Amino acid sequence: MINGFCHFHFVTHLLLSDFFFQICLNIFKTIDNMDSLLSSFFQKEKLNLDNIVCLQGHVNYTKIYLLDRRPIMVAKTLKYFERTFVGTQLNRFYRPNKTFIINLDQVQSVEEINNVVLVELTNNIRLPISRRKKKDFIKLREIN
Repeated sequence: MINGFCHFHFVTHLLLSDFFFQICLNIFKTIDNMDSLLSSFFQKEKLNLDNIVCLQGHVNYTKIYLLDRRPIMVAKTLKYFERTFVGTQLNRFYRPNKTFIINLDQVQSVEEINNVVLVELTNNIRLPISRRKKKDFIKLREIN
C-alpha cells in the first residue's frame, strides 16, 4: 500500500506542478491553433469555372487542377462532377476517359499518335482520349 501511496503522491504532485500546467497550456494552445487552421483549410470555397483546367478522379475523391494555384482535393466522385458539369455550361466540360474531365477552353493542343488521340492542357497535362470517345471528341472539336 505504501508503494501505491507513493505513486499516487507523485502523480498528484506532478499534476499540481507549474511545469505540468505549462505543458497542458501549450498543448491546448496548439490544439486551438490546429482547429482554426483546419477550419480555414476545410472551409467551402467558390471556384470560378474559368480557372478549372481539369478534374482527375481518385476513387471517392477528385483532384481539381486550377490555373492559378496548386490542385485541390475534394471528397466527391468524378461521377458527381460529371453530372454537374458535363453537358452544361455551353459544353465547356468533357469526360474524355474514365479518369478525367477536361475544360475544353483549356485545351492547348490535340494530336494523334499511333491511332491514339492525346490532348494537352494549359497546365501541360497530357492525357489520352478513350477509343470509345474518340469520334465524339473529334466531332465536338469541329463544332467548337
